[in-house]
Amino acid sequence: MIQPATPIRGGAGRRLSRPCQRGASLFFALTALAGLSLAGVAMLRTADTSSLVAGNIGFHSAAVQASDLAQEAALATVVSLANAGTSIADNTGLGYYASLASVAKEPPTSRLSDANGVSLSDTGTGNALRYVIERMCNATGAPTATGCVMDGGNPLHRITTLVRGPRNTSEMVQAMIMVSVFSPNCAIMTKGSLVVPGTATITGTGNCVFSNTSVDVGGLLDNAGGYAASAGSVGTTSNITGTSTPSQPAQVFPAFNTNDYRQYADYIFRSNGQIWQRSTNSVVATANNSGAKWNGWYRDSSSPVRWIHPDSTPAGPTGLLYFEGNVGISGSVGTAGSRWNVSFIAEGAIQVSGECYFSNYVGNVSAPQAVNNLFMMARGDIELNGNSSSTPVSGLFITNEEFKFNGNNTINGNLIALNANNTDPSGLDNFINSNEFSGTTTVNYDPDMANNLWQPVIKRVQWRTVER
Repeated sequence: MIQPATPIRGGAGRRLSRPCQRGASLFFALTALAGLSLAGVAMLRTADTSSLVAGNIGFHSAAVQASDLAQEAALATVVSLANAGTSIADNTGLGYYASLASVAKEPPTSRLSDANGVSLSDTGTGNALRYVIERMCNATGAPTATGCVMDGGNPLHRITTLVRGPRNTSEMVQAMIMVSVFSPNCAIMTKGSLVVPGTATITGTGNCVFSNTSVDVGGLLDNAGGYAASAGSVGTTSNITGTSTPSQPAQVFPAFNTNDYRQYADYIFRSNGQIWQRSTNSVVATANNSGAKWNGWYRDSSSPVRWIHPDSTPAGPTGLLYFEGNVGISGSVGTAGSRWNVSFIAEGAIQVSGECYFSNYVGNVSAPQAVNNLFMMARGDIELNGNSSSTPVSGLFITNEEFKFNGNNTINGNLIALNANNTDPSGLDNFINSNEFSGTTTVNYDPDMANNLWQPVIKRVQWRTVER
């Protein structure tokens, strides 16, 4: 039997027909659908906003990264100017200022805008860049501790970069850097004491001497128009024709490793007595005793390792000679009319007792000019007891210890003692304990000879984006 339909009751006991029931359900369904549609629209708008925000963050991030391109270009400019010794003056064509602006020292700097500064473009990202460099000093000229913000004796430089990118993206980034480039500005520079019991005449643009310790002139220092300076004292100033300036800021002397220049050697004199030649890339001789000399050279059997050249002839070989050990030249190799075309780099010390009939070898076309300018570089002492006044020697004398000149010598170049008075490592001959001119020596200073020999020391002190 079919049962009758059960009536649906409404409010107050009223009954609803099936059509009314279906209408109520449809109303609720439409209401829910409308709510879901509104929620969907809200979600879409939220997603669009998130995408826009994410896109803006992406463009700003790309702009900040693009600023590295300008900072690297600016850093290369600072290094170049420091190498050339011109970082104390403005060079607006390169976007460089040797002092801060008189106003608006805080960013954004008044020297940088869409029309000012050095312009670069980053074609990969579509960013346009401009930058300026400001040395953190109150005035141009030589930096001072009171007039500059310093780090390790070197003034800081502020690189400010402005980046304009897609969708009106704009970022300003600043980096504070320190660049230390050793560029000798005097004919003679020593980290230890310098004594002149003899006569030293200094000529040329940088006719000055400098010591990080002291200068004591018992004989004569003829440097008219120049100066004798030290971080300590300058003794017997009446024997100095130039200005005496004690208590100066100490110079930062670089370290060097003779092995860095081994690659440019024409011949390598090995500690086992072998002589290797670069042009043939082979060992051309073994000279491990006085009975087996090669071009006058042999490896002494004593310890430490010592390469000896006791003969006046033959004079050879020509080129840049690299020695594993110490070097002793006792013969007067060459003549005034026929000089020995050679340069020396020694992992030990160099001592020359005979006449110095040398000329600096500069024939290595693969070597940087600064390396070709080397005449003697030694990890230990350098001592010249002979004479060269009739045949001037051109080039750089660089020792990690001390130098001493006892004879009558004329040098076209400059002399640098980097770590004078250090305790000598084992394996080095130790001839002298202080930098000294006992004979009569003339140094004609060449300011360009030592430039670019050492790699600059670069330190990034601070980096930040600038709120504008």
